[in-house]
Formats: sequence, C-alpha cells, structure tokens
Amino acid sequence: MSDRTLGLIYAIKRNDFRWDLAIKYYMSDIADCDFEVYSETDLYQILKEALLDYLKVCDNPSNVVRLLLEANERDGNSSMAHKIAIILMMQQVKDKNGNFINGFRKIN
Repeated sequence: MSDRTLGLIYAIKRNDFRWDLAIKYYMSDIADCDFEVYSETDLYQILKEALLDYLKVCDNPSNVVRLLLEANERDGNSSMAHKIAIILMMQQVKDKNGNFINGFRKIN
C-alpha cells in the first residue's frame, strides 16, 4: 500500500468520517496547495484509487465487501448493494487461454 493511501486512511480515521475534508486537507498538505482546489470529482477519484490500492494488500477483502454492502443496506440503498454484488459476480471467468480464473471452476 502506498504512503499516500495509508496517509489518507489515517486522515479519514482521525476526522470522524468527514472523509471529504480529511482528503482535502491531507492532499493539500502533501501537494502544498489550497484545499479548495479539490472538486467532488477529484475527491471521488482519490478515494477510489486509495480503495483499490488498499484492497491489493488487505488481509480479508471479502470483509471489506461485506462492510460495503451492509453500509449501503443500512443507508436504505439496497439497490446499490445489489448492483455491487452483481458486478462483483460478473468478473471474468476464464483467461484468454481458456483457463478458469478469479476462483471459478467447472461445476461437478
């Protein structure tokens, strides 16, 4: 995990989940610029990149997905939880050589 991702996670944890301000202040600090320069689109992109970087090294990625789905359900957004689940299950089954990948296999 990159230092930037780690710093972002720690900043978010320190700011009571005011993730938008945490990212703005952290990024403006390391980039030496005003925090106002970061748009909502910038924040989303930074957050997305950090999540993907974190998922590469986390000990239990399935727990991360479970927490994401549960958070969407708690927020009354079960349709988003369903979309996430379906998208994850639509991963590629075979590589270009016809070998099973991503945990898929032939059903006996």
